[in-house]
Amino acid sequence: MTESISAIAKTLLPVVKLLSPKLRRFYKERKAARMPIGDTSNLLEKGMDETLDRLTGGRDSDEWWRNLLGKIGHEYVSPRFLRIQAIGEWLSDSQVQIDFKSLARKHIMGQEDYDQDTFQRLRKTYADKTGEDERLAN
Repeated sequence: MTESISAIAKTLLPVVKLLSPKLRRFYKERKAARMPIGDTSNLLEKGMDETLDRLTGGRDSDEWWRNLLGKIGHEYVSPRFLRIQAIGEWLSDSQVQIDFKSLARKHIMGQEDYDQDTFQRLRKTYADKTGEDERLAN
């Protein structure tokens, strides 16, 4: 009887080796689909919020050391024009952030026809906050 089990195992071993990677992948995909990793409904929104927070100098709700590191990093890493107070105020405006996220979402999704009203609104608010001529705000 042991010999018959051995013979069956030798026969099935190549089939199992062939199917094993595919079954393992299928199992991992199913497991990942059921895994609770939080709300992933709008990862773009979260990423854009974090980026805009860094550009404007961070949030006050962060832990003190993260806020400190963010401010130090902002001073040394960000381009000089982002340190201009008027531009920081402009980027902190909620409508400006909504418009940037909208344009970023369209760009990431491959849409080439952007809403001209959004660009116009960004230009106008930029000119209002910085005092520059609206025509130069491109």
